[in-house]
Amino acid sequence: MSKGSHADRRAQRQAMPATGSPSTKKKRSSSHDASTKVSKKKASRSRDDDKRRKAKSRSRNRSKDRERSRDRDKRRRRDGSDDSRRRRDNRRRQRASSSSSLPVRRRRSPDRRRSPERRRTRSPDRARERDRDRKARRKDSSSDDRKSKKSNKDNNFDKEVIDVRPGTEETNGDQKDRLARSSRFSPIEAHQVPLLNPYAKGSSEALRLDAARLEVARLKAMGKMPPPQLLKEVAVGAQAAAIAAPAKSPAVEKPKPKKTAPAPWMAARAVFANKDGEGSKASEPATPGSQEGKEAKDTKESKDGAKNIKKLGISELSELSKAIAEDRNKLRLFVVKAKADFEERKEKAKALHQAVQMGETDENEYYSASVGEEMGPNRCYKVEAAIGRGVFSSVYHCKGLKDGKDYAVKLIRANAMMRRAADKEVEMYKRLEKSSSEDAEGFKHVIILSDLQTFEHNGHLSLVFDLLKCDMRFALQKYGMGAGLPLPTLQQYVRQILLGLRALRAAKVVHADLKPDNILMTLNKAEIKICDFGSAMDASEQVKTAYLQPRYYRAPEIMLGVPYDMGIDMWSAGTTIYELATGKILFTGKTNNQMMNKMISVVGKFPERMWKVGEFARKHFNENGDFMSKDPDSITGLPDVVQLSKPTRTVLNLLQAELKHPNAGVERKDHEKWVVQLAELVGSCCRLDPQDRMKPGEAVELQFFKPSRDA
Repeated sequence: MSKGSHADRRAQRQAMPATGSPSTKKKRSSSHDASTKVSKKKASRSRDDDKRRKAKSRSRNRSKDRERSRDRDKRRRRDGSDDSRRRRDNRRRQRASSSSSLPVRRRRSPDRRRSPERRRTRSPDRARERDRDRKARRKDSSSDDRKSKKSNKDNNFDKEVIDVRPGTEETNGDQKDRLARSSRFSPIEAHQVPLLNPYAKGSSEALRLDAARLEVARLKAMGKMPPPQLLKEVAVGAQAAAIAAPAKSPAVEKPKPKKTAPAPWMAARAVFANKDGEGSKASEPATPGSQEGKEAKDTKESKDGAKNIKKLGISELSELSKAIAEDRNKLRLFVVKAKADFEERKEKAKALHQAVQMGETDENEYYSASVGEEMGPNRCYKVEAAIGRGVFSSVYHCKGLKDGKDYAVKLIRANAMMRRAADKEVEMYKRLEKSSSEDAEGFKHVIILSDLQTFEHNGHLSLVFDLLKCDMRFALQKYGMGAGLPLPTLQQYVRQILLGLRALRAAKVVHADLKPDNILMTLNKAEIKICDFGSAMDASEQVKTAYLQPRYYRAPEIMLGVPYDMGIDMWSAGTTIYELATGKILFTGKTNNQMMNKMISVVGKFPERMWKVGEFARKHFNENGDFMSKDPDSITGLPDVVQLSKPTRTVLNLLQAELKHPNAGVERKDHEKWVVQLAELVGSCCRLDPQDRMKPGEAVELQFFKPSRDA
């Protein structure tokens, strides 16, 4: 390229006008100024917004802090810790007992109270000085309280332990008054420690009262409030001791207490003492020392014989029998309600995928044993591991130190009603043991107490059983793999269940709580035993409730209020057999009404006799005998009339749908016949009419239990 061309281009560039005219520069500068002004306004507005937000958040935080401090002060004033309450109570007692009058701080009258302006203008030095004085007084009082608490604790422990021992009490009333003043409890509780044990020596009542006294004394010495049931037992024992003890001071005549009827359970014990062979003074062998005044005693009894007969009239006998029956019925209803609540808690925890809380805390009622702890008479049992907790007790695996055998020790909760229910259960076990000779084959599959039977441990009644492996619900989950048990295994276990029910029928005992949880497997997995006789009763007893058995295993006569007998256990056996075979529950529902609706769809219509006679039948049937199905989740709340002549799906259909494939070693043809025979067994147990329901002895003879599948 030539030099001329470069020079020409340079000249052209110099000759070109300057880029951008003055008008465009002016326009551009004005637009720039406007944009800067807008941005400055936005920045100032955002800064103002930030300031306002910060101010609002500060005021909000201040108000929240004020609310928190107010709530904290309220909680402190309202709740206060146990130590502060105890110190406050001790200071009040000291002020009340001391003769010197302490200055009392008076509240200002409404017209003289300090106004908010005066509160704000008070001197800070004066406030600081007052806070220092308050802290110093609090420190001195707390140290004094600790010293007095320690000394009072030791003194009260000695006095209370001395008081609960029979024969070591003082006749002087000054010590009782001093004990009432120094006790942390009211004077009434302090002098309720009885002087003598009014019950027969060695009886269960005497042992229970001694244990209650020792536990109350121990808790008082530790500064804890004893449970109300223990205080009630001690109070009842004190009243009985006051009535039984002779008057020591004949000069002072006390008003005679009104004669009240004894507790029904005490009366029942007195009535049936000779029958059970325990607690009867007449059956005790006469000692040589007792022969000396025998003639005088006989003459005295012969003189007072007429008086004793007059005291116990026909009306009083009828009232006593009514009281005993009412008390027994209350106890049955308590057991039923406690078990129902326990099952409901388990279901809710399972639905929420939570760990099942098997009861209240140990401080309330359960006994929590530690591994290696020794218990029983002469410490003959050693705790190996905890098995679990139930409605009424905690169960531990223990080793017998003398024989080396394994046992299951059941420690009853420290509750008065549960203790009575446990005593009744022990009586039922003793009755079954006496009746074992009537059906030796069947009673092999009914659990009974071991040789030692029962003992007392730290205020808890303890029942001793032979150790078994697990219950059938756990076995169904572990060995059935979520489905049912194999038919050969099921055949063996079901036969043993029916043999156990046959033995109970021979003894005229209703179990009333039969389900997979209450059927235990032995350690060798070859046998089962029916357990948990807490709800068991005599066949002649009738508890008027629609919730006697567990819901999924409840017989229809219980739901309708029809008189029942041992047949309700056969209904529970039929539903249990179905569950062991399939791993599923036969009749489900949230209420009795829903359960009965499912029964109608599987078994058929209810007999006319049941819906006419039943005490609770009007809740489920109308006057024409039509079933009124009620859905608790329905929007309208109106019942639906169900008119079914035939079941929509029978037991055989359900079993064939669940048991499609044969087990190993069983041919399909034999498997299908076996399922039909199993349906015959379950259907015979689950007939709505109790009169048509099969008995255990008849069920054992069915073809299902025969080695051959051909009839």
